Amino acid sequence: MKRIFKMLPAFAAGWLGLSVQAEPWEGTRSDFHGFEQVDFTLGETACRVVVPKEAAAGKPWVWRARFWGHEPQVDIALLEKGFHVAYAEVGGLFGSPKAVARWNALYEFLTTEKGFSKKPALEGMSRGGLIVYNWAAENPDKVSCIYADAPVCDFKSWPGGKGSGEGSTNDWEQCLAAYGLSEDEALAYAANPLDRLAPLAAAGVPLLHVVGDADRVVPVAENTALLEERYLALGGSIEVIHKPRVGHHPHCLKDPAPIAAFILKHALPIRVACVGDSITFGHGIKKRAENSYPAQLGRLLGGGYVVENFGVSGATLLKKGNKPYWKTKQFKPAHDFNPDLVVIKLGTNDSKPGNWQYQDEFTADYAELIESFRALPSGPEVWICYPAPAFPGRWGISDRVIRTEVIPRIAAVAAQADVEVIDLYTALSGRAALFPDTVHPNAGGAEIMADTIGAVISGHRAE
Repeated sequence: MKRIFKMLPAFAAGWLGLSVQAEPWEGTRSDFHGFEQVDFTLGETACRVVVPKEAAAGKPWVWRARFWGHEPQVDIALLEKGFHVAYAEVGGLFGSPKAVARWNALYEFLTTEKGFSKKPALEGMSRGGLIVYNWAAENPDKVSCIYADAPVCDFKSWPGGKGSGEGSTNDWEQCLAAYGLSEDEALAYAANPLDRLAPLAAAGVPLLHVVGDADRVVPVAENTALLEERYLALGGSIEVIHKPRVGHHPHCLKDPAPIAAFILKHALPIRVACVGDSITFGHGIKKRAENSYPAQLGRLLGGGYVVENFGVSGATLLKKGNKPYWKTKQFKPAHDFNPDLVVIKLGTNDSKPGNWQYQDEFTADYAELIESFRALPSGPEVWICYPAPAFPGRWGISDRVIRTEVIPRIAAVAAQADVEVIDLYTALSGRAALFPDTVHPNAGGAEIMADTIGAVISGHRAE
């Protein structure tokens, strides 16, 4: 599939678009490589979060498992790009259900109370592989990607030492206690990460492993190699970076760029800009911010997206004086957002008798608007919509002009600019009850618009 959101130039200046200031945190503060670290307790669990200077749109985050501060270069690179870094102490629990419960609590707190992205990137080093994979297997829809470094994928390999690896007697006893298993039960246990890959493959979670080929503590053949074979057989996506002649240590890579790029590609929410007129803005809808079609589209698409509403009441492509209305400063925030995807819904106001006299400029102005978005650093995919139908009423908006003049010109723009059209006109035709003032849809009409747009977006991502 063509990757429509063009997210790979991860280290370009300003690439993340709009950012939001980090909110205050309660807890003990300290320094983490020039960033503020906050330690706090959640229930009985010691937790910490490192806060970026400016949080990226959608508050993406990486969830570190075990060995806090060890080889921190990936975490630092992501902090510099606006990610938060989070940690919950699960030492001695070896990814057991008790550890998963602790992670569940921190996830709920960060996503509900602090507004973090619903789909963090998971980072597991060594035994941290047990918790990242066991939590992900139970929450596959809440994971953007997994970066695992020399990860334990089967506790029989380590700490059990039941294969070719060294094992650890003390850690094996702690592991058995954490799971409440006898050794015989542990040897028959079928819920290690190697056994729980199907939910992740079905959810399309991408994996990246970094391994030392000479690892005798967590042998590659018993862990990453088996996981890679099984994940590929399930249709999953996995990349493995091999370090020849390297053992279990050092973890990570001296240059974290390949790892950070992988996480940036998959963990940053896709930024969607909805550009349009008062229908986009939500005019006439009770609780317009909550019930406008951009807001409903955001809820429909879920945590992997940030949808922003850039509707401007009265917006038109036609010239007002010497300037098309979309060129006014009211549209500037849509460009500043630096989106990955733009959905434009214009044309309704252009059908007014006093506006359509400028029809000769319509096609050229629309093409210029499209190109103004394509020229942004994010290089967004742009889709344009046929306007919703209008019904006889007091606004002076002509459904005949929309149907016979505006829509054909939008079709011509789409062909000329090589963009896809989303047909809102057909989706809402014959539904006068959804337009209380004859032009602006109610929340039910906005829902149909969101469903129609969302189906196109989801369909493209599935290709």
